[in-house]
Amino acid sequence: MIQSKKTLSKSKKASAKTVPEKTLISWSAPEFVYYEKSPQYYYIAGAFIIILVFLMVYLKQWMTVAAIIITAIVLYIYSQKKPQVLKYGITNKGINIGTRYYSYIQLKSFWLIENPSSTCIHFEPTKRFSLPIIAQLGDLKLEKVKKVIKKYLPEKTDQKEDLVDRIFRSLRF
Repeated sequence: MIQSKKTLSKSKKASAKTVPEKTLISWSAPEFVYYEKSPQYYYIAGAFIIILVFLMVYLKQWMTVAAIIITAIVLYIYSQKKPQVLKYGITNKGINIGTRYYSYIQLKSFWLIENPSSTCIHFEPTKRFSLPIIAQLGDLKLEKVKKVIKKYLPEKTDQKEDLVDRIFRSLRF
């Protein structure tokens, strides 16, 4: 007898519930890469912002002046934030990042980004307008993580670091 798709998906979910969750890999790493900033960094950034503000005042672009000032304040506050050390875990049922849990059903694929300052793994959520979920690997071996996750999610090999991430990394932000 042939089972319907609904019955098959229900039986998969039921069998997934009966299998106990088992941690395959776990590690600790900062939630993001932090760059120490010298006073000179802030002097240069401040001078750039002041020049922009004066230019926009000269052009009578008042909304742009307000946007630049608000953005500068937000970026300054964010630049002062130090990363928390999070516990990461890969289980046979999903991914743990700090206090958050993502089951493999909520994830579509993964890809790895390596750059000189860090290595991280990005997970693509199944929700349409969700941002990628990022896990810093710290000192963990890249191949070990890749091998385990490939059992549960397909890898996107054509993904590259986002332009915004490259800009912020080059600004040491």
